[in-house]
Amino acid sequence: MELGFEQIMGKHGVRSRTAKVAAASYEDLLTIERVPYTETVVMDAEAAVELLTDIVADLSEELDRATEERSEWIAKEIKRFKR
Repeated sequence: MELGFEQIMGKHGVRSRTAKVAAASYEDLLTIERVPYTETVVMDAEAAVELLTDIVADLSEELDRATEERSEWIAKEIKRFKR
């Protein structure tokens, strides 16, 4: 038996979600991120930690002079790398 949205989210949940989508602009619904092609790199843990530390340091340095939009992206990246 396949469950529908109402069985999973309940009527209130479906109506709430529908209202949010109806009120949204296309910018709210569409996000495009460009991810450069990268090759898989295999390295030992110590080298990986050193590389990530360097990346975070570079991003932190750039954060001071970045535009507001770029600053938001950099802050997210730093947070992601620190995890």
